[in-house]
Amino acid sequence: MDGRSESSREPPGVLYRLKVDGRLGEARIRWLEAEEWAHSAGTTVLDVRVADQAELYGRLRRIADLNLRLLSCRRLEPDAETGTDSDSDTEPDTSGDSP
Repeated sequence: MDGRSESSREPPGVLYRLKVDGRLGEARIRWLEAEEWAHSAGTTVLDVRVADQAELYGRLRRIADLNLRLLSCRRLEPDAETGTDSDSDTEPDTSGDSP
């Protein structure tokens, strides 16, 4: 992502990647409390960290309050090897090499 990070240490919680239609300005991005963001092909991708499901619904409600169209919402899982977050929608290995 090409947006800035709030801090170098990751706070507790779960990271979600939200994709909305349109190019959001910094004020709206701050209101949605995105840790990182990027603009691409007429959309805005936001990484938001939430403590629980209620907080996630609150962020989604803010998107609705702004009359934005939510294109996707994905939970990002921490990558065990690198300690970074990765997309949880990755395809499983179906090559047949695993036991």
